[in-house]
Amino acid sequence: MAPKYKLHYFDVTALGEPIRFLLAYGNLDWEDIRYDDAKWAEAKNKMPFGQMPVLDIDGKIFAQSTAISRYLAKQVGLSGKDDIENLQIDIAVDLFHDFRQKIGGWFYDPIPESKAAKEVQLKEQVPYYLKKFEQIVKDNNGFLVNGKSYRLQRAKAPLHGSQHLTLIEPGRRILDNTNGLRISSFVNPLTWADIYFVAPLKYFKFLYGKDFLEGYPLLQELVKKVESTPAIAGYIAKRPAGDK
Repeated sequence: MAPKYKLHYFDVTALGEPIRFLLAYGNLDWEDIRYDDAKWAEAKNKMPFGQMPVLDIDGKIFAQSTAISRYLAKQVGLSGKDDIENLQIDIAVDLFHDFRQKIGGWFYDPIPESKAAKEVQLKEQVPYYLKKFEQIVKDNNGFLVNGKSYRLQRAKAPLHGSQHLTLIEPGRRILDNTNGLRISSFVNPLTWADIYFVAPLKYFKFLYGKDFLEGYPLLQELVKKVESTPAIAGYIAKRPAGDK
């Protein structure tokens, strides 16, 4: 029997959103349990490390956003194909944590003098990290890790125009009538590194106060690729309108 998942997190995107994207992507049986401040005050001491997100899998609670995302990626086919690709995924995810901690550390700093100093540093740090990510995406054909071409095999007969599909989904055969080619097998270029980067961006743009992806076209395209994946797009369309 397939497991039942319950995600516990605040009523924001942030570090819970990669998990939501992965659960939606895999069309898994899951419940999105959101907390306001009052509900969190009552529940905090019941959490493994006094923090969220946590994922309930058939009644057993697991913590840590990255670990949960890595687990779910294995369940839905978004891990790397080998140890090297999994290493590259971990590097990209860790780099994202370095990036988002710069923004969060500045935004949540309660000491005015310290916050002002961090704001000066942030003006250099944000473009530094985004340039790194932009280059990574460039080097990987539009993705953070697994941007490889799919294998093509000539069809025995020309394909009907109605069979032309452009959307790549894992595990599906795709027909392309443009050159009479049939894609019989392929490597899905999307990995959970792409999801972990894209899913929380809305929250960190909110903290930063503006869209920091302006001037980074490859990252903007990556966002479109992830968010236009049908299952994820369906989740986004239904999530709370005020989600930040």
